[in-house]
Amino acid sequence: MNEKPANFSKKWEWKKNGGYKINVVYDVNFDVVDPSNLDATFGGDGGRNSKVYTSNSPFKDAEGNLRPGDGARAGTGVGSDLQVTLNPGFAGGLSPEEVIVHEVGIHNMAGELHRQDNRGQAIYSTTPTLERYDPCKVYPIQKDSNAILNKNLKIGRLEHDEN
Repeated sequence: MNEKPANFSKKWEWKKNGGYKINVVYDVNFDVVDPSNLDATFGGDGGRNSKVYTSNSPFKDAEGNLRPGDGARAGTGVGSDLQVTLNPGFAGGLSPEEVIVHEVGIHNMAGELHRQDNRGQAIYSTTPTLERYDPCKVYPIQKDSNAILNKNLKIGRLEHDEN
């Protein structure tokens, strides 16, 4: 309310001080777009739809060889936060669905970038979270949910159902 951040409380705090019990549903929508047709139009979704491009070009090295270690890239900046580019040659062990959930969830929906190590490489979480890049461990925890809710609350993308 009034642009104040949403905060999670403990059950006993909620019972003592009041508040709202909410059920969060993640509706991760995406459209796969052929890279030769990047002018495809998307409308009427209120900014909740991610455009997923399949393309080799961002994932090639200087010699033109495909880099199988990069699963995808996502934009988090204003005007680019609805775009994910998938690497069709990714060999990292994650399913395409897990890659999409990671990219759309932590990068698009929460607007978070990875921290970097001293070599400039992305640091992935060691605990199950949307930031993780291990099979079957890519899902939202409370911290991720809080980040997603607050980013989308701030930019007016949340919908609620009174039921």
